[in-house]
Formats: sequence, C-alpha cells, structure tokens
Amino acid sequence: SFAQPDEQPPHKVLVTEFWIGKFGVTNAQYASFARAAGIDFSFREGCERHPVVRIAFDEARSFCDWLGQLNKRAIRLPTEAEWEKAARGADGRIYPWGNAWNPAALNSGIGGAGDIAPVDRHAPLGDSPYGASDLSGNVWEWIADWYSPTTFADRVANDDFIVDPGGPASGTHRVLKGGCHYLRQSATRSARRFRYAPAMRCYDIGFRVVVELG
Repeated sequence: SFAQPDEQPPHKVLVTEFWIGKFGVTNAQYASFARAAGIDFSFREGCERHPVVRIAFDEARSFCDWLGQLNKRAIRLPTEAEWEKAARGADGRIYPWGNAWNPAALNSGIGGAGDIAPVDRHAPLGDSPYGASDLSGNVWEWIADWYSPTTFADRVANDDFIVDPGGPASGTHRVLKGGCHYLRQSATRSARRFRYAPAMRCYDIGFRVVVELG
C-alpha cells in the first residue's frame, strides 16, 4: 500500500555477484581520503563512526576511486539494483530485516535518535540477509544511477529478462536510497526511491561502496 508510482512495476532482475560495504562510509574513513587528497574536511569529536554526510556525488565517487587504487580493486558506488539486492535479499523483503515494521531496527523519525547515529547502532537487529547494516534510516545513500520516474516501466517494456540493470544514460538527478533519521515508515522501505542533484551537499546524504569481483 506504500508503493509509489516510480517504484512500479515490480519486476525481477539478475545481479552479478558483488561485495557491498557492511556500513556506510564513516567520518573517520572519509578523513583518511581527505588527508591523502589534500581536501579540507572535519567532523565533530566523537562522531568517528557516524556516516559521512555533506558529500557531493562526485566526491563520493572520488573516494571510491582512491580506495580502489589503494586496494587494487574496482570500487565504486552501487547501482540501484545492487543496493536493493543487498537490502532486500532473494525474497524481496520490505525492510532489510524482514516484512514487519520494527522501529527498534533503524534510526528513523519513529522512536529514533533524533539525529544521525553511528553506523553500527542498530546492528545486527536491522541487518539485511547478507549482513549489511544501516541500509534503512539514518542517512540517504548516493546511488550510481541517474534518476527517472519511469526507470522500471521503461526497463520492463524493453526487456523480458534483465541482467545488471542500470539507470538512464543521462539525467539531472541521481538516485538516493534508504531514507534517513527523520523520516517515517513508508520512506524507509528498501524499495523507496528518491533523487537529488549530484552537485549538492546535504546533511542527510552519505554513501557506501561496492567492490566488483573478478
């Protein structure tokens, strides 16, 4: 009953195996990148384990490139399909932990912290089937795909069996997933889609990384 028009129609996709960060990138982790890159970056004392926020899309992508060079791996932002797979598992669950709403499993506007919380605050209760934490609530996460309200409708119309789908070839906004700390039940569902201009920095948007295998 919560489904929005841009989430329609429901469809299955095949996603090639990948690794995704257990947590979103933290202030402490981003600070290591900032020092290496000579970027001015600071955060409040005691917030080392909080997700980094106020990071534009290209800055998040630069972090991925830097981390990939350090580890000699292809590291990038997740596609929307990868993110949903990590959050929803093979059974298409509504929330990372299952189909029943549980305000104790995430940092949301219902019984949450009232502000951004550490990335491991709700682990393992709110973890996905694959052990990924903090995919629901706390902060939105940047997704590699361009946003379109008709992404899924166009995808289903053009292909009966979809492997490793991405978003449109171009656009004005990037996809965000996961909801954030002041939102309620509907907006923290794993299927919920939002959008934001990639050049903008916002206090409730962070990101996590994907490692390509092979």
